[in-house]
Amino acid sequence: MKTLSALKTLTLTMGLLVMSATSGWGQQTWINENIQGWDSKTYGNHTQVIEVGLSTGTVEMTDCNVSPTGSAVGDLSPGHVRMRDNDPSILELPEVPSVSTVTIGISAEADERSIKLQRKENEEWEDVTIFSNIGTAGELLTYHVNLNTPTSLRLYNPSHTVQIHDIIINVYIDDPKNLEAAARFINGKHKTNLIWDPNDNNNHVLLAFSNDEVFGDEPDTQTTGDEIAGGGEVLYFGNDTNFEHDNLDPGTSYYYKIWSYDGTDYSFGLTTTKATTFVNWTGGGNHGEWTDANNWGIDGVPEAEDAVVLDNSGQTSSYEIILPVGQATTTIQSIEITPAGTKSITLVLPSENKANPGLEITGSGDALVLNDGAIFRNSTGASAGSGFELSGTEAKIRINNGGRYIHNTRRAHASAIVANLSAADGTEMGVFEFDVPGSSNYSLSLTNRTYGSIVLSSEEERTYSGSGVSDLTIRGDFIVSENVTFAPTLTGNILVNGDLDISDGGTFEISHKGKVDVDGTLTNHNTGAKDGAGLIIRSTGEDTGSLIHNTPGVEAIAERYIEQVEDWSASPAVEWHFISSPVANQAISGDWTPSGTNDDYDFYAWQENPELWLNHKENAIGSFTPGAGYLVAYEQTGTKIFSGAMNTGEITYAIAQQGTGWNLLGNPYPSAIDWNNANRDHFADDFVYIYDRTKGGGAGGYKEIDGSSQGAVIPAHQGFFVEAAEGSHQETFSFTNNMRIHGGNFMKNNGLSKDIIKLRFANDEYYDETTMRIREGSAFERDRFDARKLFSFADHAPQIYSKTTDQVKAAINSIPEITEETTFPIGMRIPEDGEYSLSLQEVSGAFESSTLLLEDAQKDIVHDLHEQPVYAFEAEEGDISGRFTLHFSPPYDDDNTTDISDADASKARIWHHNNTLFVDNPNDQTEIRLYDISGRLMQTINAGTGQQSCELSLPAGAYIIQSNHQDIRPMKIIIH
Repeated sequence: MKTLSALKTLTLTMGLLVMSATSGWGQQTWINENIQGWDSKTYGNHTQVIEVGLSTGTVEMTDCNVSPTGSAVGDLSPGHVRMRDNDPSILELPEVPSVSTVTIGISAEADERSIKLQRKENEEWEDVTIFSNIGTAGELLTYHVNLNTPTSLRLYNPSHTVQIHDIIINVYIDDPKNLEAAARFINGKHKTNLIWDPNDNNNHVLLAFSNDEVFGDEPDTQTTGDEIAGGGEVLYFGNDTNFEHDNLDPGTSYYYKIWSYDGTDYSFGLTTTKATTFVNWTGGGNHGEWTDANNWGIDGVPEAEDAVVLDNSGQTSSYEIILPVGQATTTIQSIEITPAGTKSITLVLPSENKANPGLEITGSGDALVLNDGAIFRNSTGASAGSGFELSGTEAKIRINNGGRYIHNTRRAHASAIVANLSAADGTEMGVFEFDVPGSSNYSLSLTNRTYGSIVLSSEEERTYSGSGVSDLTIRGDFIVSENVTFAPTLTGNILVNGDLDISDGGTFEISHKGKVDVDGTLTNHNTGAKDGAGLIIRSTGEDTGSLIHNTPGVEAIAERYIEQVEDWSASPAVEWHFISSPVANQAISGDWTPSGTNDDYDFYAWQENPELWLNHKENAIGSFTPGAGYLVAYEQTGTKIFSGAMNTGEITYAIAQQGTGWNLLGNPYPSAIDWNNANRDHFADDFVYIYDRTKGGGAGGYKEIDGSSQGAVIPAHQGFFVEAAEGSHQETFSFTNNMRIHGGNFMKNNGLSKDIIKLRFANDEYYDETTMRIREGSAFERDRFDARKLFSFADHAPQIYSKTTDQVKAAINSIPEITEETTFPIGMRIPEDGEYSLSLQEVSGAFESSTLLLEDAQKDIVHDLHEQPVYAFEAEEGDISGRFTLHFSPPYDDDNTTDISDADASKARIWHHNNTLFVDNPNDQTEIRLYDISGRLMQTINAGTGQQSCELSLPAGAYIIQSNHQDIRPMKIIIH
């Protein structure tokens, strides 16, 4: 325990000497007042002397009264100072220490009261916080002070009368935490790296060292190099968390002490020690065997507690050191390899060493350091494990720029090696090389890993694979050497900050879920028999790989999986694909134009004026145009090939606007693009229109992607329609690298709005949807926030749209607001006579709280979609545009003929019990239909006159019951 003489004092500017907390002991009470011992005062200006630390201070009050016996409130102490909402009403505290916690007990005569806490800054009082929600139960309100100097605080001008019951101020001065020291030898210099964590108040620290373990009780200087009275020399003062003590003598112990400093006081202090006990290679044995004591600058071979340094100080040339063979394990604290000049030093764990581990390093931090010219070849012959092990706490391999680690074994490398690579500055170009013997597949540790530079080598044909879901980061270059195929199935991004170089005879494959970014230069030396054979982007029915790069002219093969039309002879026009080419000069031939029995195709380009699909079989369409889209269908499923120089940089396309203005563009890159990043000035709206063969339950239809919101993903190889703005003929649209992102083949609704209605129009098999939304800046007429309705290629698909006030058919209809007069006319395309349903699929925001009524003018029915989200009806084949209207208030009806279903008006009863539906029907035969919540018809019941029952054979869930008789009210049932 510290003696009394070691206690610190704080000098307050009010002139009092006040004893503080004992340093390093944490919280100490500075003020603890509960008003009970104060003098009773009526409203006025008063002072009150209180205990402050081991002395006294003064509380200044303006327009306050003091009631020492006032009633306790909640958990607060009896007695209080009453402040009221006169200006000013003030309670000023004695000056408080720079690192402290102020706790004040406050109550009020009613809830929702507040008061300001102010601090004096440059002789002016400024608000620092407002204590609010003060009520009759009383509150203990806290404010943390963390400054460089003591400060003055006051409570000021409450919103209503409040009572101050308790004033508690605690002082904190904690030591720094987790002080550690690690010996280092870099570039011929001995160093000690010291690291620590600040205390909880993030106080500054003072670090000192001593050669004899003697330090003064407290520092009396903060200047680097100054001697501290009583012992020690100042190394550092500030708020960093590490320090490197360098130019040290070898074989010497150094002692360190660190204090926290709060602007006035120091903490007690922490100490540690570290010795620079390095073992150097001399090569005196004139050979490279680790086990020869003559090769070391000590009497014997390095032992477990030794830190080994390999340098060229005793050598005239490069040299190699061979670790023991057999079943021998070499255990040491750390290894640092620091060649001089152009010399190299190679440390080898030989294949003849069968031990696991053959080399164990026990030190913490940077336990293995490979500097420029250093090589560690791990060729362990162990039958299991890694052969090389880092067992120290948070041990790291630091491969500084110019250093090289070679994994020359089939043993594991993940947990023992790659997971422990340093990612510190200066390691960006440090090389981790895989040179695994043999020709069979070898799986690399890729997921959530960070390498400097990486090299894949092999003397035989070999495939390096690897899987995982997290990112792989290459901070330097990635080199794929001859004989090597790199074919990972990693679903996270591969981020290459430097160059990607594919040697002649090497292959870099991007899997169908792979995503690769190359910031530097991408070079493919292996063009092979087919252009780009060294770089392959895979595609399957599940997804297509993605590449973002900047280097022009890179040859590659990009696959595109395309599914067949299920019934080519019956309806080839229902399963079309929009496509585009990611490479320049791709011919429309070969895989793109198959021939033979049962291997037919259709391939179309689009003409804007007049609107016309140009069939490749009848028109001279020789090659893909970069930036253009195409329409294709194939009788057989297959993987088509794009081959050639990948597009990158600016790709331009001339917009046509002489006819309808519809242009079929295509993503020209081997990655997705974000339409939000495009310049859309030449287009009539912000949308692109992508044909999705799976939409509407498989009928196919257009999906609208909103470019006004981020994440407007257009996948790689994807064609899409845009509508040119008036006067945009022959204007140039530019695709740019700024638009490129990684995105899969899914096409999501990208943040339409928080205020939307989505209606689904369905028959038994297929459906279509339309969306209405509130969007700031939009208009009731058609504008660029509205997506036009483009109809499905499939004649058997039901279609739905709403109309803008200028009668434009919209798939997404945006308006600025809703009022009672707002309506949405709903139009439909009926593929055949039959039964259909309209269902509310999504409602949010302002629409959720508003009236939502669907008017069927043909049936004279107004249906409440909030109460019953499914409305069933019959319709004849053709287009209907005047039958249905969506209202936000009851529609005006001169004849009073509309009917909002009313249970009391029903002349029949329907009820459900134990999965059985009961019907009491006094009418003629009635048809009853059960729909699921998505609007799909699940069961039809024909009910005759009288009472009857029907067992329901439906899965558990919620269902809507509807009838063709207007007297039977729709109802919802739950089947368990």
